[in-house]
Amino acid sequence: MKAQPMIVYGDLSCPFCYALEDRLFMRNLVRHVEWRLVEHAPDLPLEPERATKAQLDELAQELETIARRAPDVVIGRPEFRPNSALAIKAVAEATTIDPRGARTLRLLLFRALWREGKNIADPSVVAEQVEHAGLPPLRGTTEATATAARWTHEWRQARFERIPVMISATGTKMLGLLPPRRLDLFLGSGLFSSSSDDACDVADVRQRH
Repeated sequence: MKAQPMIVYGDLSCPFCYALEDRLFMRNLVRHVEWRLVEHAPDLPLEPERATKAQLDELAQELETIARRAPDVVIGRPEFRPNSALAIKAVAEATTIDPRGARTLRLLLFRALWREGKNIADPSVVAEQVEHAGLPPLRGTTEATATAARWTHEWRQARFERIPVMISATGTKMLGLLPPRRLDLFLGSGLFSSSSDDACDVADVRQRH
């Protein structure tokens, strides 16, 4: 497949975004995609004990959807959906140090949550993935905080209302997680916009709070 440059808005705490990352990895296209990580649900808890029944029910429903519609994706069942702010800032900071290492860190954080069930809101878990990515200890810079805020602001200003969102070099958009054939068509051409309801929807988040 001929690689087309793409931008993706997504959240580490969204299983549909993880599924997209996994599919891009399996197609050896990760290096051609610029991820801009966003907080689609900033009120998510830091610890499993603080997760609400509504949050847990929605997570279970999303995982069932992925099991049915994306059987090619290896995914586990984490205890809860953790807040992603700390992990996103870590990736943002890593991007300024080592872009390749930042891509590895993002993949490791996705897999830590969605394959291993680890809490990526835990600083020790994030530090562990940073080390595994071959990066130096991160300092939590103001620049990283500003970058993460900018990514989320861009996504909200565009009013996509869902993630993942992939944007081609020609400006066409893929909203949600597409079936493999439609994903490959979009990745190969980037000529036609497409959408799917298989997504983390920000409207649902607003209703829960």
